[in-house]
Amino acid sequence: MLENILSKVRSVFVVTLVALLIGAFALTFGGPQTEGCSPPSEGRALTVNGTHYLERDVDSMLRFMGDLVRDARILQFFDVRGAAIEGIIERKLLADAARELGFEVAPDDALVESMRNDEILLTLGGDLPLPSGRIPFRFHDDDGNFVRENAEGYLRNALGLSPGAFGRWQAEERLANQMRDIVRARVVVSDAEIQDAYRAENDTVTLRYVHYRASHYLETLGELTPPPAWETANELAIEAEFQRNQHRYKNLPPQVRARHILLRASTDEEFERAHEKAELLRARALGGADFAELAKQHSEDSETAKRGGDLGFRARGRMPAEFDEAAFSLEPGQISEPVRTVFGVHLVKVEEKREGDVPDDVAKREIAARLYATERAREAAKRAAEADLEALRAGRITMDELSAKLAEVDVAFAPVVVTVGPLGRGQKLIPDLEGSEAITALALEHDEQDPLPAEPYAAGDDQVIFQVEVRTKPSEGGPDDETRARLREDLHARKQEEVLRHYVRELREAAEKRGDLQIAAAPAAPAEAR
Repeated sequence: MLENILSKVRSVFVVTLVALLIGAFALTFGGPQTEGCSPPSEGRALTVNGTHYLERDVDSMLRFMGDLVRDARILQFFDVRGAAIEGIIERKLLADAARELGFEVAPDDALVESMRNDEILLTLGGDLPLPSGRIPFRFHDDDGNFVRENAEGYLRNALGLSPGAFGRWQAEERLANQMRDIVRARVVVSDAEIQDAYRAENDTVTLRYVHYRASHYLETLGELTPPPAWETANELAIEAEFQRNQHRYKNLPPQVRARHILLRASTDEEFERAHEKAELLRARALGGADFAELAKQHSEDSETAKRGGDLGFRARGRMPAEFDEAAFSLEPGQISEPVRTVFGVHLVKVEEKREGDVPDDVAKREIAARLYATERAREAAKRAAEADLEALRAGRITMDELSAKLAEVDVAFAPVVVTVGPLGRGQKLIPDLEGSEAITALALEHDEQDPLPAEPYAAGDDQVIFQVEVRTKPSEGGPDDETRARLREDLHARKQEEVLRHYVRELREAAEKRGDLQIAAAPAAPAEAR
């Protein structure tokens, strides 16, 4: 990506004037007489170790980034001003650390180096996918000639900087790079680290797994009422949950508990047929038929149909406006006329209304019902996982056959077979499942000859089973010379950056503790990167 971005860097110095010597440029280009350019903005942006940086210093970096990345939409996705400020902080802290070790770079020398090498050094904070470091930038024409007037024009007009200010910026960048080199040079990689990296790279497993989510089975259970004996046995758990969540039952906005029957439609013809069917169903409900049973039989909302169309308590805004208008206008027990929404045609029956504080006993009954349903869903997930695993272990079904069977249930969060790997120790099997690195560790205890676990792995309310497809193990003789060299190089580079990040973080924390770092609020109308 960086190469693509850099390929777009503007070539601003195609000229036919006679080239001037860079040394002569250094003598005439720097100095106090060049400090007269008008900055794009004033005001202090931040102070680091006693040095004040103005908004124009931040603006110049933003303008330069705007020249590198011509599509302004790319920059809008990222906090580029924040990245520029963090970059100033990092380079200043590192530059000052280099000065303490006796290093110094004159601004005029830094200016000449940038022009001679056709580069601009840029430090950005954070991990944004934007170019930073040594940025190739043409200060010479196609014939290799350097033209002072064009260079000065770019600095003043495009970046809003005088040559002297640009030189100071680049001097600080070069000092920061010297300090980075010093910090990186301290890093060594031991043989033990190489061995650990080799084992981690080659001790892997590729597997297929099935995630049985309790939330999926909760939708399949329909309406559940906890038996009195269960409520008695779980009284302490219900009370504890109530104490943690009683604020959820106070000062409630108007809410409606409704059931609905949805007949899906998308064309005028489908809406007409759905409306006719809804009228017939409404007549049956008004004639005494159980609305919940009608919903189970006819509703095309697969998630609520099993619960007799029960949507639970909902405030306004959770459903389409047409649905809300009908639901909140009905009294408990009433059934609406057919209601058209973007989903199709609904019949709505209001069961209850509430507002303000819910009585404690009512809140506890709701909590008990939720806990009971969660327990039943957890048990259902476990039964399903145990049944599928037992069938796999007994050879009555293959993982391919199980995948085909599960694929027949096209419902959100339903279990499916997923292939993943290679995974090493400590890597998550399922990114959004807390603690799933433990499942990876368990899978690493198996191989192609023993591919299945003895029982499903319980991950909170969910269950997971797996089958090992490929198991790789490191050679007992360790890495060969080529692998060892590659691992050493990779580890050295990664460790250098980790040590450098840690060092910069320590410098920053020390500056903050001393009160030597202050960042001003962003201006009301910050200059945009061009």
